[in-house]
Amino acid sequence: MAVEHKKAVGSVWLPDDVFFSILSYLPAKPVARFRSVSHSWRDMLSSAPFVQLHLRRANRPGQLKDGGPAKKLMRHGFSGGFSRITKPLHGLVLLFLFHSYGRGFFVLNPCTNALLTLPDTKYPLNNNRHLGTNLSGKYRLPGYMYWLYGLGYCSATGEYKVVRLFSLPYDPEAAATFCEVFVLDAPAYWRPTAQQPPAPADHNVKVMVTDPPVFLNGLFYFLCRDGLDVITLDVGDETFGSPPPLPVANMALDRNSKLTLTELDGCLCSYYREACSMRSYVLWLLRDGDHEAARWEQLCRVDTEAWPDPPWSIAPLTMLDGSGDGEKKIIFKTDKCVVLGVDLNGSGTSATPPEILLNPEDAVATAAETHLSPETTTATCRFRSEYPPELSLFEESLVPLGRTLEEIVFSSPATRAWSEVLKLLPARTVSDLSLVCREWRAMVTTNRFIRSHAVHSNLIATHPRIKLVVDTPRDYLDASGFADLDDLIISGNRPRMCTSTSFICSPPCHGLNLGTFRRTNYLFNPCTGYQVELCPPDYDYDDRVFDGVMALGYDAATGAHLAVHLDCWNFEMRAYELRCRTQLVGGHEVWKPAESPPRAADMEVPGAYANGKIYWVVDRKFGPQPSSTAAAACELLVFDMEARKFEVIQGPPCRLPRITLLELHGALCVACSDPATDAIDMWMVKDDGAWSVEYRLEIGELSPEYSLETTSPMAIDPVDGRILLNTGTSLGYYDPKTRALETIYSVDIRHDNEGLRYRFCPVICQESLVCPLPGKY
Repeated sequence: MAVEHKKAVGSVWLPDDVFFSILSYLPAKPVARFRSVSHSWRDMLSSAPFVQLHLRRANRPGQLKDGGPAKKLMRHGFSGGFSRITKPLHGLVLLFLFHSYGRGFFVLNPCTNALLTLPDTKYPLNNNRHLGTNLSGKYRLPGYMYWLYGLGYCSATGEYKVVRLFSLPYDPEAAATFCEVFVLDAPAYWRPTAQQPPAPADHNVKVMVTDPPVFLNGLFYFLCRDGLDVITLDVGDETFGSPPPLPVANMALDRNSKLTLTELDGCLCSYYREACSMRSYVLWLLRDGDHEAARWEQLCRVDTEAWPDPPWSIAPLTMLDGSGDGEKKIIFKTDKCVVLGVDLNGSGTSATPPEILLNPEDAVATAAETHLSPETTTATCRFRSEYPPELSLFEESLVPLGRTLEEIVFSSPATRAWSEVLKLLPARTVSDLSLVCREWRAMVTTNRFIRSHAVHSNLIATHPRIKLVVDTPRDYLDASGFADLDDLIISGNRPRMCTSTSFICSPPCHGLNLGTFRRTNYLFNPCTGYQVELCPPDYDYDDRVFDGVMALGYDAATGAHLAVHLDCWNFEMRAYELRCRTQLVGGHEVWKPAESPPRAADMEVPGAYANGKIYWVVDRKFGPQPSSTAAAACELLVFDMEARKFEVIQGPPCRLPRITLLELHGALCVACSDPATDAIDMWMVKDDGAWSVEYRLEIGELSPEYSLETTSPMAIDPVDGRILLNTGTSLGYYDPKTRALETIYSVDIRHDNEGLRYRFCPVICQESLVCPLPGKY
């Protein structure tokens, strides 16, 4: 016999089904707190029947004056800003964020503060043309200029779907539009819709990128930017269609306004500012939009000229019952974030001025939500002065967002098993296998798999992996042109490579390399073909041109790469001003000022990252002259990645013109040429802080090709301890024990017609899938 669970209220015992009914009328936040009462209450309040019942009852229709709070306005509580926020769908909103949480599209439930990050939205792969290659190293074409995201719900399957529509491709032979869908809480990645948009008459059709599509009655409504065309997408079967033509001609719009779509009174609404009047707005409704008898009807014409302090622009938010006599009110928001109520009958006349429901100037900054109800005598909201206010509708909801993509992917035992196998393979092989299916691609692009692959691929000591930059043009770097050294040796190919204009490449830093070519810095992963240009910091407010040097570091605390740029003003005139700027790789492409370095860095010696710090050689042409005891030793400028602080330390006793900084055994190594002995000394710091020569390379005993003027150590082989040397035309391994040299690759590069001497550029790379997307479209 089943036992009926009851709860005590005073001296009365109530069954759970009574609480089930009572709690469904309460706001979402108190109900969410009740989940912690017991496990049975948590299960009950999280069940789909209760969530659906609460959604209906907590947002039951009400009147603006006599009824309850039918609608609410929502203001974000994040530390940054957002734009392109959609109207609530079962309480969920889709918004584009650009703040401390990170850039990209998110699904938010304001009631429960649940925030779900959507994958591949920060800088969408289908949108970005600057990222020349995809994970498999192949060119990703076509790449679209415009994009649009929307949130919908399929009642037949109970799925929440996010769709995105791309238009205006860079490749003229590609489809004019391309549509993809992402299902929340489903183990899949972005996939093409079942049907793609029909080919338009104008190949250059563009979707309206400033506003999200309108979702209504199972259909998405996309407004085209050029012309007045609207296309629809059925969220269920993912097929496209078209509603009746919009009831407006181009001549009815003025050059400073646009036609906009929204939802109003359960219908699709189009509104625009008339060309004949800067203060007059016309609103149309599409009646029976989901039937063949769909037709456009003019709802009203709102003339704001007679309003006190007329706004520059208005936008309808919702339509509500007025005083209970069947009268309707349209709720508008203005460009000044003022919320107005306008009577539908007699709208736009001086006899019926709008009712001010929310005025930020009179608001009390104590809450983030404002009820559109008569009981709210003083509107309460929170605005931040550094960000423009954004208002949108708000619904009470306990609808869950589901799991993140990473949680969904690794919840499958089969996927976890495949991840254990794939993480042992080379990065390029994994990139190629990511095209097998969308589940695999979703898995290998998660941070969890990338970190696991990086750890396991570098556990076993192997010979340094060397690639050569090939076919580098004179004016820019094509980092997709990497040739594996082993393939060149086997094939015997000797292509002409990097020009005499020096290409300086850093050692690998957790899978990424930094290269400098013609004063332009590039960040790339040679294993995957990933490449992005790092733009230098802008000129300062006095338009002074800063010359500088850039280095790449890794912040272990955040697991992110950081580009550090040091520069000084008026380098040739010996009048300088030091400064430091940092940029989070894959972030907002914003250079942030950091602590100024105490000394200037030598621009001719590239910096090196080792064990959480970036090192540069101090340029002694600037700053105080060293004492006689320190004159024989170099100084090193050190930037701590965690503390974001500078310090100057004493380097090894070498003040000779050729110095190279590199990482050796996880620590800093300073390689100095010694003309007196015709050798290269590789210095490292011992535990007591003293510098000592770890290796000594007797260059004088080698062939004339390996001279002090051209030879630089690049890495040490962890297998046999030999040192890799580079002259620009030859690569060889030097054994410090036997002093033997083995040349593994060389080219005979002669002068061209312009008298320029060509040389190749070798790059040491690590097996890694790290591909932070660039901070640009």
